[in-house]
Amino acid sequence: MNRFLDRAKRFAARLMGKAEERPTLPTTPMSEVDLLRAERSAAIKRAVEAYEVGKATAAGAVVPFKVPLLPYVPPPGICPSDTLVLANDRAWREMANDATFALVGGISTELVNGIGFPGFAFLTELTQLTEYRDISERTASEMTRRWVKLKTTSDEDRSQVLEDLENDMKRFGIRDLFREAAKLDGFMGRAQLYVDIEGADEPGELSKPLFLLKYKIKKGSLRGFKLVEPITTYPASYNSTNPLAADYYVPKTWFVYGTEVHATRLLTFVSRPLPNMLKPVYNFSGMSLSQLAIPYVDYWLGTRDSVGRLIRNFSIIALGTDLDVLLSPAGDELVRRVELFSAQRDNQGVFLFNEGKESVTQTSVPISGLDHLQAQAQEHMAAVAKTPLTVLLGITPTGLNSTSDSDLRIYYDYVADQQEILFRRNLETVLKIMMLSRYGEVYDDVTFDFVSLYAPTDKETADLNKVKADTDAVLIDKGIIEPAESRTRLAKDADSGYNSLDLEKQIAPPEGSMPGEPPPGGVSDEDFNPSLVEA
Repeated sequence: MNRFLDRAKRFAARLMGKAEERPTLPTTPMSEVDLLRAERSAAIKRAVEAYEVGKATAAGAVVPFKVPLLPYVPPPGICPSDTLVLANDRAWREMANDATFALVGGISTELVNGIGFPGFAFLTELTQLTEYRDISERTASEMTRRWVKLKTTSDEDRSQVLEDLENDMKRFGIRDLFREAAKLDGFMGRAQLYVDIEGADEPGELSKPLFLLKYKIKKGSLRGFKLVEPITTYPASYNSTNPLAADYYVPKTWFVYGTEVHATRLLTFVSRPLPNMLKPVYNFSGMSLSQLAIPYVDYWLGTRDSVGRLIRNFSIIALGTDLDVLLSPAGDELVRRVELFSAQRDNQGVFLFNEGKESVTQTSVPISGLDHLQAQAQEHMAAVAKTPLTVLLGITPTGLNSTSDSDLRIYYDYVADQQEILFRRNLETVLKIMMLSRYGEVYDDVTFDFVSLYAPTDKETADLNKVKADTDAVLIDKGIIEPAESRTRLAKDADSGYNSLDLEKQIAPPEGSMPGEPPPGGVSDEDFNPSLVEA
């Protein structure tokens, strides 16, 4: 608990310090951004003072450290100095003064419980710890490990289109960008992918919508994509008055270091969206996985440190002596003896004591079971990351046998769900933009599937192919399908091992049949064409 309290105090002090160091923008009267920043600094200062008073009066008891959930204030330079902040920011201040709102305690948070937005600077600091990096990087890597397979739902031949799109995805590094976007979403709660189109450098062009039309995205106009971190963006406008509208609490434009950019030019990735009331607090980001993991990582770090200290000091030397000596002039000598022993305490040291006057005993703390306590604390981090220990840490969970196939299947289902939530819509947009840039039109029948993460072994694949072959043999024997149809299935099956079959080649009839006669159990006499049989 003290760890959370110390962090809350440091966090509040850092926020106040930064707010005081920021230069006042030369606007008269004070701009909305400066006004909100000043109110935020004053609210945090009042919260710190109330915490100190409550801690003093509670005589050591745990005192909740509450900070008002005020709207996010962007760093200097993100918004133009003369630009008003979000429309509903003023509503937050009016709500805080409302009697009914104040009666229920307003909207506040206890940083001691790890709740509330700690800021992008704090979340950036967490990326330096492997415990926070692994939980986001591992899932992001799995989401893009086997990536996607392009396909068409049309009967037309789109093989060249699919090949061109695959080459474009490699050329623009779409796979790597989506992996980094997933990582950034885990670290910060949001990532954005900027679409770089020729002509965007013209004045005022970035603030205009990017329609998916050939008149807007011309052939060869796509220059690439750029990943944008959430700390460099801030919503310029959004609808906060009509909950029935499609753009309710959806930013229409963003400020990117003072430049207004239309939302259609920034593909947004948010896997853990928050309620609308909290979106202004989190700068319209979602809940980051790093923030969710703070209590679990702190518990693990505390347990690890405690176990280490206990192992180093699992035995205690007790000296039985006359404590009245401490009150006599010889007391200093006794203290020096104890200090000398403490400084030299190890298995090689020797402790001398007065036999008959003093007694020495050694008390050892049992250290059995510490490994289980430490392992359980480590497993908690895997729980919040929804990742099996074998994947996250490369170790087998305690109390389980060596097999974990079912855990992997459950985890792969979770990753597949995250792919649909985080990647599907944005990847469809990317494909349409690349098609417009290459062909000048969008082929709606071109789509994709996420490749399954579960890869069967060679033996499992061979067994499955044998089952398919036996099924084809029965269907051919019953006259339900022809051998040519079975050959077509083999050629199209990526795991059959016969993808190079020449479907134009005519196959001789099975042994035992004569030219001009249908194969045994095959097609009927009226449907059989001897000219198709190769002599």
